[in-house]
Amino acid sequence: RALVDCLQIITAAKALEALWRGLTARLAPTLGYSAAALVRVEHDRFRILFATHAAAGPLEVPAASPLRRMRKLRSLQFYDTSRLPELAGLSPAGARSVIVTEVYRGPYQLLTVFLHADEQGFGSWHVEFLDALAASLSHSIGHLQTVSELSEAQTQLMHAERLAAIGQLAAGVAHEINNPVGFVASNFRALGDYVADVFTLVQKYRQQHDGKGLAELEQDLDLDFDSMI
Repeated sequence: RALVDCLQIITAAKALEALWRGLTARLAPTLGYSAAALVRVEHDRFRILFATHAAAGPLEVPAASPLRRMRKLRSLQFYDTSRLPELAGLSPAGARSVIVTEVYRGPYQLLTVFLHADEQGFGSWHVEFLDALAASLSHSIGHLQTVSELSEAQTQLMHAERLAAIGQLAAGVAHEINNPVGFVASNFRALGDYVADVFTLVQKYRQQHDGKGLAELEQDLDLDFDSMI
């Protein structure tokens, strides 16, 4: 029944994380595990994708680790987790037995890790069950991982395109603003020269003609040529 339920979860899943969460939730009563993780292996680099009791991130694995000798779509079972000290951080309360199953092999590997608090927590039938599940998982989980990577790459590309578009828009707006501002600024300079000439001429008139009418006109117009100049 658990295998049938897992196959339904695999078929219905649209994202790798949803698949992982669905499987771990369904397998909890069947395996009785204390912690679980999905690990990606690529060029001897290990990275935790999802884990029930640990944060995602890099996982240091010694060169002599049995994890480096995984057989294709098969499980490794250990009753002594001291042989896999690199997995200690996956279980907060510690674990004494573990099953590691390769569920995908292509340009990289994907491994499921299930840990149990008891030394005899996993039996041989658990290994057979996970081996059967791995065969069904292989195609789907690799496909979902690829889709996830493509979606992430597309998101990053769209973000870069948005930034480029914003940059082009800003440059265009700046260009459209700079042109009229430059035109106005240059004309203001010319206008200032013309006004200065007019003020100079008026000042000369004031010096040449000390007429009462001119003083009254200046007062009516509220002009102070000295301060303007």
